[in-house]
Order: sequence, then C-alpha cells, then structure tokens
Amino acid sequence: MDGKVKKQKKHQQKHSGPKAEKKKLRKHDRPTEEDDRRRNPKAFAVQSAVRMAKTFHRAQDIKTRKHHIPLVDRMPLEPPPVVIVVVGPPKVGKSTLIRCLIKNFTRQKLGDICGPVTIVSGKKRRLTFVECNNDINTMIDLAKVADLVLMLIDASFGFEMETFEFLNICQVHGFPRVMGVLTHLDSFKNNKTLRKTKKNLKHRFWTEVYQGAKLFYLSGMLYGEYQTQEILDSIRDCFVTGKWEEGQDAATLLKQDDELYGDFEDMETGEVHKSQTAEQQEEEEENGESDEGEEIQVRMEDEEVQKNKRLEKKRRLKERFNAEYDDGDATYFDDLKEEMQKQAELNRAEFEEMDDETRVQYEGFRPGMYIRVEILSLPCEFVANFDPHYPIILGGLGSSEGNIGYLQLRLKKHRWYDRILKTRDPLIFSLGWRRFQTIPLYHIEDHNGRHRLLKYTPQHMHCGASIWGPITPQGSGFLALQSVAGAKAHFRIAATGVVLDLDKSVTIVKKLKLIGYPYKIFKNTSFIKGMFNTVLEVAKFEGASIRTVSGIRGQIKKALSTPPGSYRATFEDRLLMSDIVFLRSWYPVTIPQLYNPVTSLLRSVGQKDNWSGMRTVGQLKHDLGIRNKPNTDSLYKPIVRAKRRFNPLHIPKELQKALPFKSKPKFQQPKGKMPRDLRRPCVIREPQEKKVAALLHALGTVHHYKKKKTTTVQHAKHKEFLQQKEKQEEAKLKRQKEAKKKLYRLMGQMDKRKLKSSLKGAPKDD
Repeated sequence: MDGKVKKQKKHQQKHSGPKAEKKKLRKHDRPTEEDDRRRNPKAFAVQSAVRMAKTFHRAQDIKTRKHHIPLVDRMPLEPPPVVIVVVGPPKVGKSTLIRCLIKNFTRQKLGDICGPVTIVSGKKRRLTFVECNNDINTMIDLAKVADLVLMLIDASFGFEMETFEFLNICQVHGFPRVMGVLTHLDSFKNNKTLRKTKKNLKHRFWTEVYQGAKLFYLSGMLYGEYQTQEILDSIRDCFVTGKWEEGQDAATLLKQDDELYGDFEDMETGEVHKSQTAEQQEEEEENGESDEGEEIQVRMEDEEVQKNKRLEKKRRLKERFNAEYDDGDATYFDDLKEEMQKQAELNRAEFEEMDDETRVQYEGFRPGMYIRVEILSLPCEFVANFDPHYPIILGGLGSSEGNIGYLQLRLKKHRWYDRILKTRDPLIFSLGWRRFQTIPLYHIEDHNGRHRLLKYTPQHMHCGASIWGPITPQGSGFLALQSVAGAKAHFRIAATGVVLDLDKSVTIVKKLKLIGYPYKIFKNTSFIKGMFNTVLEVAKFEGASIRTVSGIRGQIKKALSTPPGSYRATFEDRLLMSDIVFLRSWYPVTIPQLYNPVTSLLRSVGQKDNWSGMRTVGQLKHDLGIRNKPNTDSLYKPIVRAKRRFNPLHIPKELQKALPFKSKPKFQQPKGKMPRDLRRPCVIREPQEKKVAALLHALGTVHHYKKKKTTTVQHAKHKEFLQQKEKQEEAKLKRQKEAKKKLYRLMGQMDKRKLKSSLKGAPKDD
C-alpha cells in the first residue's frame, strides 16, 4: 500500500440541477454593453469635459498624421529588380558567394565579376547583385540604393572595421534589410570553440542591427565553391517565403500564428473569434467524454434560441453599421483616395495594350525599365577612366535641390572616431545624393539664444554646424569624413547628424576681449587708452560695461580728442596705474563659401580611392615641416628668488661692557695659518744655471724624440713578424688538413677491403 500512489479525484462538473441551469443561462444571456449602459447610466456618462476634449483631439491628431498626399499608383506589373549588395572586408569570399548565387539561379558559371549582375529569378522578379569593395565612396553610394545587404564576416577573425563603417553609413542614409553571412568556419578544428564563436558573433551582430537579425553560416568550400545546400538555405530565407513543413507540428504553428496575429473580428457580424487555450481544449475533452448523451438533448433545444439571438444581434449590428457609414460620412480625403484609385485602374487599363515607346510618351518611364540617359557637359576623364567595379548612381533632385546655400546642421562627433574635430578644418560630407567637401563652423546655443562659436566639437554631445552646400530637405541625415583617400587604420566616419534649417538666420559669434590701460586717474573717473583706435569706435561702444582684472566694474562715457581712441570711463572705485581694463564683446563670424564635389570617379583606374581635396592646417604644417613657435609667456621660467639678507645683531655698548669676554662680539678677524708653499724660500737662478737648465731641457727633448722613433720602428717590425707568423700557421694548418685527408682516405680503403674479405669468407647457407 505504501508503494502505490494515491490517485486524486477529478473534479466532476455539474451538468444538471439549479446551479448548472444558472451557469447555462449566464453563459447564453451574457450582458452586452447596451444592457450595462441601461442598468448603470452614470458609469458611462461623461465625467470630465476637458478629458473628453483631449481624448477627441488626440484621436483626431492620430488620424490626421496617418494622412498622406494620395498619388496615382504607377507601380508596373513587372517591378524593378531588387538590388542586393554584398559587403565585407577583403579576402572574405564576396565574389565567390555572388558566383554561387548566380549559378543556383542560372545554372551557369560566371568568371570575373565586373560591376552589377542582373538575373531573372522568377516570372515577375529580377535580382541585381553588386559587390562592394573597400572604398568608402563606393560604400556610401551603395548604401543609398541597396534593398538587401549581405554582410560577409570572417568568423576566424571576427568583425572588422569595414563592417561597422558600412552599418553606420546605413543608419544615416536609411537602413536596408541586412543579413549576416559567416565564412571561413572550416578553420575551426574544435566544435566547442566553433559554437562559442558563432554565439558571440551572433549577439554582436544583433547589437548592431536588431535582435533576431538573420545570420547564415557557410562552413566550407568544395572545388572553389560554397556547398549547394547552404546556398539554398540562404536563398530560401533571403528571397523566398517559407511554407509549413510536413514534419512540423501544425498545432505549434497555429499557436505561433495566434500569438502573432491575435483574435480576429468578423466585419459583417461584429463577432470576435478567439482561439481556444490548452486548458479550454482539455476541459472540453473531459466534458465531452462524460456527458455526450445529455449534450445532444441540450443542443437540440438551444439551437433555435441561439439562431434567434444571432439574427437579432446581426440585425442590430447592421443597423449601427448603416447608420454610421451609409449616411455619407466619408471625408474629402477618402473621396480623393478613391478618385486616385479609379484613375490608377483607368490608366492601367488604357495603357495595357500600348507598346513601350507610346506608353513612355504619355506616362513617362515606369520603375524598373531599362533606359538610356544622355548627360551633357561631362568631363572626358569620366568616360576615359570608367571602371565597372565602382558603380555610378544616378539620383533625382527636387526643384530647389540644385541650388547652393547655407545649411544649419545638428552634428555629433562619432564615438569611435579617435580625434576631436576643429572648426574651419575641411570635412567631406555625404548629404543626399552628393559627396562634397566644405568648411564647417561649429557652434552651440547658450541659454540667452546666442550661438557661440566652438573651436572644437564637444565630447559625447551634439552641437550646431553651419556649412555652405547644396540645398537639402530638412530632416535629411548626413555623415562626415576627414579623408576618403586609401585605407586608414582607425575608424573613418568622423561625425553624423541631421539637417535643421536652410537659411542664414543663425548668426554665429565668437568672443573678443579688448584691453586698455589707464593713463590718468581721478577719484572714480579714469582716462583709458589702447582699447580703440578712432573716435568712431569709441562712439559705437558708449555705455558698454567694462571691468578691471581686479574686479572693479565700470562704464564707457565719452571719447577724448587725444590720444586717438582714448575715452573717459567711470568706475565703482578708484583705479591704480597698474590696473588693466578689458571689454568683453562678441564678433560675428562669416561662413566660408567652399563647395568642392568629390570627383573620385574622374581619377584613373587604380587611383579612384586616393582622392584628396583641401588639406587641413595641421596636414599642411606637417607636410611642409612647419613647427608652431611657442608663446614665450606660456613657457615655464626658472624661479629666481632673491637671497635673504639678515641685519646684524645690534648689542648696546652698555650691555657689551657687562658681558663676559666669551660672549662679547669679536670684530677683529682671526689670523689663519700660512700655507707651506708660502713658507718656503724663493730660489732665484744665476745666468750660468739658467743656461745649464736650458741645455738639459733640449737634450731631454732630443732623447724623448729618438726613443719615440725607435719604439715606432719596433712596433712596425713586430707587426710584420706577426703577419709572417700568421701566414706560416695557415700553411701549417693546410698541410695538416691535406695529411688528414690522405690518412682518412687510406683508412676508408682499408675498411672496404676488410668488409669485402669478410663477405667472401662468410659460410654459404645450406
């Protein structure tokens, strides 16, 4: 008994009796909203007129925001091709992937890929594959037109700088659909390391794109191509809508659909259909097993009641529907959309039978058509240096976008760019369809509305920027680069931002501090010179506030006749001649009118990624070897302190007399000891002794010279002797080597003879 588990008693739902009848009535006669309104009208009354007005206004705002200018639907039956851009760093497998995808659709091998490749993938679908090289100009152009981006990542190396650069370009110019492809997975020998690498790269990719972004894995290559099944999987997820698999549970798929789409409502009857939960299904199954007989009887009785209720409910809903929509409640916007829809259908029916040439004359070029465009006044280098690896994007401009003027931008330095940006340093902007170089002025708005010029961009915050460039609609995103020439070791995108305004309404000012010096001082009045040059300048600043370095405030009163530019000023305290007076003012700055288009496509083949425009001041100084002269006032100076001199101690004469001899001041200097040299007597030679000393000195000089000469000759002889000895040693070693060779040769011959004799004398096998 202890080993058996006691089975719990199941709950038996009542199917008869007063309680079961109440439940059935409650289930069939559910109170509607109208019954609740009739039973408790105060609960559904307007509680606050202000709140109701706000709710109504909000609903109308949301409804109005959804409105857009209705246009005639000109989309053709054959849509334009889908532009698929394959992006990645060098040597990651871009060309191989494109060749494999093309081979899957066309069953043909493609050799060298030069430029875009368009294929037909279905009855009404075309695909255009474009390979994006490492040139930043190509990356910017292709990010503006891409519909789908296949981003190749070398799994053995990880994410490279080019990947993050392209993602940031897409964030500025409109994010297309991005899918990641991991290659070089066959370089991993350990499966655990492979799984860990896949997981890390997937989460990093999700951080940059979005959570759940698609990431494919190309494990290895076979005969120079990726495996066919992996290519088919990627194509299925990229270009084909998937179907249910036979082996997958339909209940799971229905549950996923229910979670995704929720309940649906019958628009004619107003009934809301809900899917049953697992508990409800289980409860129904249990009930169905127990009371099948009773349910048949109840069903026959309830069918007529349910039918009448459904008819009544449908009639009421139809009346409400007619009252709300059949009374002509449609707005002008709905009428306009309906008119546009009819016009689109009429155009499609009218032009359907015409040929393309006639159709183009009436409705223009449809999206997806191949057209030939003739552009006038093109430079000859554009045609002579054409390279299909660098795509040419032909973009359309609005009526006002062809002009050049002042633009107000909101700009922020990119967090991955390792340098701050300096005002008046030229930057290359990618704005709209254009890439151009201009000189920006950075500024920030103070609390009083003043736009103050900034020397450098602030860290981790936005600032304003004013440039001279092409007129672009407000809200357009842009990115800025310091240089587009060659490959850089650091992140190349310097700043990003958005266009705010298209006029010169913002006045940028910079701080200007004028300094003057007092030359005549009265009580609270002083005469100041050195701040201005003419009387007219002083008259312009009459009444301006001034102050001294020590903090005494004052005001400019009147100009003086002499010296020119001097004036009278009053202060709140008396000045000193050493005081310095300064005036804080703001000086308007003009925006440089530089617009230099990036003409990288005009350069010769192989030099298109080396375009360089205007250089910065720092680059010019570096190239020309110019060093800034340091300001002498900013250099450290040696600290020179005056030596302190203490006054001698003064003792009164009366006190000196009373002091003992030991404590009395001694003014007489003590005599020191005489050196021994001074104590020796001075020897003065006689003329005869001087002659003898001179002769001895001459003889000694001759002796030293002869000795030195003899030593030099001996050294030369010794060196010659050593050289001869070295030659003799070399000859001796050579003779010894020859003798050893001869000896070893004889010994080898003797060993061979012994070996032969031993082989001849060996007994034969029986």
